[in-house]
Amino acid sequence: MRRIFCILPFIAVCFQIYSQDQAQKSLKIGLYTNIGINQPIRFSENSSEYEFRGRGSYSAGVKISKFISEKTLVEIASYYTDHKVAFEYVNDIVLDKRWPTETFETFDIQVLLKNYFKRNYYLDFGSIIDFPIAGRLKSRTDTQSGFGISIGIGRNVVLSNYTIEITPNLEIHSLIPFNSIANQQRLFVLGFKIELNNNCP
Repeated sequence: MRRIFCILPFIAVCFQIYSQDQAQKSLKIGLYTNIGINQPIRFSENSSEYEFRGRGSYSAGVKISKFISEKTLVEIASYYTDHKVAFEYVNDIVLDKRWPTETFETFDIQVLLKNYFKRNYYLDFGSIIDFPIAGRLKSRTDTQSGFGISIGIGRNVVLSNYTIEITPNLEIHSLIPFNSIANQQRLFVLGFKIELNNNCP
């Protein structure tokens, strides 16, 4: 009996959300791109023979989203990311500051919650799952495969049946790596995300 009384308020809240949200039941399908600067970081003392400096990250893919309440939306995106990182030997003296670079690629799945405020501003927060793309990984940068997080603040611009979302965001990759190593690098990306959505009927 106690379980029933515990469940009833939950059912009531869900029914209220459902009744308030009938006008927003359409799916949103869109294109996703994110351009930013990155930086590999170790949380403990650096024991590597290399020193790293970030260069740039570029992502592109597709996404699908849906409102689950009046002001909250769930978004799932899948995309390809290209990361470029510069490196040098710790004991080298670089006079011209032209560090060599390496590039590695990942396939990413992102799940976000977006909470909307007045004037179509929103805050998003969620998880990123990174999978390395074979054949392009280098030995100098730690493999960026695992669970990460993403947070951003943006605005939704409505254009007829389309919407454009512009979001400055911060991503931390490999926060919980699939195959952890000692002194694991985490890749921070400060980016600018632009999304184009089509509001399906």
